[in-house]
Amino acid sequence: MVGSDFATKTKNKSLGFNAAWKPSPGLKLEFDAHHSTAESGADSPFGSENALSNASFSRGPVKLDLTHELPVLSMRPADLVNAPIQAAGSWFHNSYEKSVIKQAQAKGSLQLMEASNLNFGVGFTDTTNRSTYSNVQNNSWGGATKASDYPASLFQANSLPSFFNKLDGAGSPDLFGTLYTFDFAKVRQVTANAVGNQAAYLPNFASADTDRTLQEKTTSGYLSFDTDWDTAIPFHSSVGLRVERTRVSSTAQVLPGTAVVWVAQNELPLTFGGQAFSNTDASYTSVLPAINLDTDLRSDMKLRVSAGSTIGRARYDQLQGGLTLGTIANVFTGGTASVGNPALKPVKSKNLDVSWEWYYDKQSLVSLAYFHKKLDNYAGQTLITQTLYDLHTPIGGAYYKEALAHGCTAADTNCIRNYILGNFDGKPGVTKTGVKGDGMLNGTITGLPSDPLLNFQTTTYANQKSANVSGAEVNVQHMFGESGFGVQANYTYVHSPLKYNNADVNDQFAILGLSNSANLVGIFENKDWSVRLAYNWRDEFLAATVDGNGRAAPVYTDAYGQIDVSIGYNYNKNLSFQLEAINLNDATQRQHGRTMASTLNVTQAGPRYMIGARYKF
Repeated sequence: MVGSDFATKTKNKSLGFNAAWKPSPGLKLEFDAHHSTAESGADSPFGSENALSNASFSRGPVKLDLTHELPVLSMRPADLVNAPIQAAGSWFHNSYEKSVIKQAQAKGSLQLMEASNLNFGVGFTDTTNRSTYSNVQNNSWGGATKASDYPASLFQANSLPSFFNKLDGAGSPDLFGTLYTFDFAKVRQVTANAVGNQAAYLPNFASADTDRTLQEKTTSGYLSFDTDWDTAIPFHSSVGLRVERTRVSSTAQVLPGTAVVWVAQNELPLTFGGQAFSNTDASYTSVLPAINLDTDLRSDMKLRVSAGSTIGRARYDQLQGGLTLGTIANVFTGGTASVGNPALKPVKSKNLDVSWEWYYDKQSLVSLAYFHKKLDNYAGQTLITQTLYDLHTPIGGAYYKEALAHGCTAADTNCIRNYILGNFDGKPGVTKTGVKGDGMLNGTITGLPSDPLLNFQTTTYANQKSANVSGAEVNVQHMFGESGFGVQANYTYVHSPLKYNNADVNDQFAILGLSNSANLVGIFENKDWSVRLAYNWRDEFLAATVDGNGRAAPVYTDAYGQIDVSIGYNYNKNLSFQLEAINLNDATQRQHGRTMASTLNVTQAGPRYMIGARYKF
């Protein structure tokens, strides 16, 4: 069982300046500048994230039924008499992030003729994102000390089905029915006392293992010409061009791996030491033309057509340099690592949009829209198999082969560990420390220079193939006279021929997050009240092309719908109150792999409520 005590705090600051000047009736100039910061860090003596692992080493045969929404895990109850719950491995993270944005822009509008305007502007944005991270990890996955150090009263038995009662499978009589919970602070203190090392069970606030900084500087300028055309069917047009130049600089300090140590049945924790540095610079220029046309087909009906190019910048985690190694490798699949790509170019989209709007009443409308996008430089996840830092694994080494030669199979890692610890204790890389509650030998087996190199599945990002996306949207809003009541509904359909092939086990390119969606909203509005009751639905979509184990495999998020309520009340012109209720229908969220039966995770979070007040001076 694993327990955590997460605590972070965030502080935002912003200072801005705006000015407008109209030197003549036909010319208007504006200037805007601001400086904003956002800082996030630990709000607990136990760090920003952490985990304490505890175990009863008494597990017997296991059966797994994947035909339910909640996978049904069947196994015998833990033998707490002969194998009481005891502390195992743990980790304590201290994370810090700071974002600084400095921005200035000047723009203007010049009236050239009675119905024409020339719009122009320049801008500069300097964004710096810094993130630091330290990790204190105890790789005592086979048991930190003896079981008698941990009183049974520290752990409370709970009904596992009660946490997932909305899911199919929770009521199965075959489901392992007990979930043990504990007070994080108490168990942490007991464990630290038993081990005799308080610092090993606290985060490192003094220094950072990893320190990354990413800076983006963008200079931009635009020019557009707007005019009305008095033709047989009058229309308005806007033709423009925007040019942007962006420079990216990434610096990173990371913690290299130094050794691979086999400490438990399937876990190969890495040890770390020293420092490694990287520095990457990149730049790109984007030229973005656009044309927009709209016409009144009649007084209550409008047609809009637009074509142009836009860009979507990569996320900061995709751009950030610095190689990060997973702290624990797996006996069968090897290690994992991840690294961003500061040289990523933005996704460039060539867009065509057409919409028709009918305002059939004062506050009511029907609209239809069609869109088509051609995407270039789409940034997708890619997986690279490589060796790193000359790290050697005991899996496949001389001791390992000796165990296989004496009757162990590669699948029986307990047999292999017992043989190595029992026959090579004291030899280079092998240390036996005792016997666990289940009779298995405890100890460490470290990779030697003569052992095979450990393979890592490294996740990174690259500008991959081009892709096309098209779709349509229908939107209806109807207000019932002057009553204040109304209803709004919309449905969006999207399509791309580029889809993930579940039958292909190789690394693939596919568009993430693409799905149909719908919303149905009940409305009430008057001078004092604003009420929204909404049902929001999203169809299944591809969330990732690399799974949580670092393998090339799809992660799909199931279709999901929830009911939300938002209520606002204006007490007077200065004071107002707000109430929000999210997920009133207690909807659950689930992700699966290549097949619907391959459940990856299920979340039952329950409804959430927020209340607030606002006072204007």
